[in-house]
Amino acid sequence: MCRTTLIFIFTLILATNKIVGQVWVNEISYDMNGGDTDDFIEIVAPVGTNMSSYGILLANGSNATSYDYVQLSGIISSTNENNGFGFFILTTDQSTSIIIPSGITNQSSGFASIQNGDPDGILLLNSSTGSTIHGIWYDELGIPPTEIIRNSIGSPPGSGPYSMVGVDVVSIGDDPLSSAGNVVAMNGSGNSGSWEFIGSTVGNLNTNQTALPVELSSFTALAINNQIHLSWTTATEVNNYGFEVERAINNPQSEIRNTQFIKIGFVKGYGNSNSIKEYSFIDNDVSYGSYLYRLKQIDTDGKYEYSQAIETNLDFQLNYVLEQNYPNPFNPVTKIKYQIPEEVYVTLKVFDILGNELAALVNENQPEGIYEVPFDASSVNGGLSSGIYFYQLKANNFSSIKKLIVIK
Repeated sequence: MCRTTLIFIFTLILATNKIVGQVWVNEISYDMNGGDTDDFIEIVAPVGTNMSSYGILLANGSNATSYDYVQLSGIISSTNENNGFGFFILTTDQSTSIIIPSGITNQSSGFASIQNGDPDGILLLNSSTGSTIHGIWYDELGIPPTEIIRNSIGSPPGSGPYSMVGVDVVSIGDDPLSSAGNVVAMNGSGNSGSWEFIGSTVGNLNTNQTALPVELSSFTALAINNQIHLSWTTATEVNNYGFEVERAINNPQSEIRNTQFIKIGFVKGYGNSNSIKEYSFIDNDVSYGSYLYRLKQIDTDGKYEYSQAIETNLDFQLNYVLEQNYPNPFNPVTKIKYQIPEEVYVTLKVFDILGNELAALVNENQPEGIYEVPFDASSVNGGLSSGIYFYQLKANNFSSIKKLIVIK
């Protein structure tokens, strides 16, 4: 088929919906009697993260009110790195006996304590917008509130309320074996997995927390002639097994619109990475029309998440073209494909080797487009015998003849 190259590009720049998977409250520690010298909040983030993008808000769950806030600062160090992630320790006035391993980024909060009610809450916020990224509710006696009203104490961003809806919220309770005067042990669960906090374990990834996956930063579809080139990049990766590429049809030209996605390929991931990684995939099994694509990112433990879908059009300059039938030779059915660049009267006929007309497959006015017509040799004159036959397309001043072969 003769085609003029036409390039169409659609790029989706993604504001990651995995921020909780990249920065989270990994562990907290306090004492049952409120006089804990091991008080701290530990946050995990990719190495190199500027923590000035985040803040910690303390809240009292019993009246759904914030009571203190601190703006974080510092760059996550590569010291004690674990799978591309480092540690940030926020201390309180009671953090007098904890030992922070050398090189771990840390900051004094000015908080008197991380206990002020029952339940207590720690919210990790976006310091620019005030949006809630992660919520920890501990010493739990009931259901955490769905939002927190801003108190005049502290200076958290925005005006509140700070919503718990749509973010990862962990609800944890004291281990019954913990006693007053001892470091508390807690366990619970959230949207992204389970937590088990055992106080004073600074600098260790919480092994029971689900490894939270991949930050997809861009997803691009580039259509060139009869191929669609997909490319995407990741900013960071944790336990990334790879990507299944899925496609759905969105083709108003042929009155086909099937938004059911099917797998068309797989691209292996890098596993763990804290640098930008680039991926690509070429879809050859497409024709004229519109398509939707999405990625199914799969972790090494089998968990998965879908990207947003992007749409692209495979478009090109239509010409008068008659293609070779397929399959050929055939018995008894084959398909004849052709394209016309304008609305015109079309005839498509089958002839024997002597020029006798055997079948008129098309004999009508048709709009521009690509067409595929089936031909069943068994339906003509009681069934065509094995041999060579011809088919001819006529449209406007265009005429083309090709040979087809029937075998039995």
